[in-house]
Amino acid sequence: MAGRQIEFPEKQTHVKSFELAMLGVSVLFIVLVVIAIAVVGGGEVPSG
Repeated sequence: MAGRQIEFPEKQTHVKSFELAMLGVSVLFIVLVVIAIAVVGGGEVPSG
């Protein structure tokens, strides 16, 4: 693996919608993890 580098394109465009989508997915994942931990830990999670 030595000597190989990942070459990024010089022009890196930041798409706001894509960034917002990734942020939303990250937040949703964190929420799901917290809920899963609460369920496994026997916490009170309102269902229904």
